[in-house]
Amino acid sequence: ISATAMSTTEFSQRFEKENQPVVITDLVTEWPAFSKWTPQYLRQNFGTTGFTAGPVEMTLEDYITYSEQNYDDVPFYLFDKRFAEKAPNLAADY
Repeated sequence: ISATAMSTTEFSQRFEKENQPVVITDLVTEWPAFSKWTPQYLRQNFGTTGFTAGPVEMTLEDYITYSEQNYDDVPFYLFDKRFAEKAPNLAADY
């Protein structure tokens, strides 16, 4: 189903309550992050913000530089459960 094809109430009734598997399409393309989050935008607006990437804390600028130059078999991933607290405007984009 397309993410814009139904309301949350309809989705809940048709799939959530029925415990029915569903594939949702076209959702990410509607998030502001899909078009806004370029490396340039992220560097300019959040480059000095620190995030947890793998076992370390680093600025977003350092993480983007790392990711652009990285060829590790097991790279660090930026997965910070507190990112919305650190950068609320990023959280609002999706």
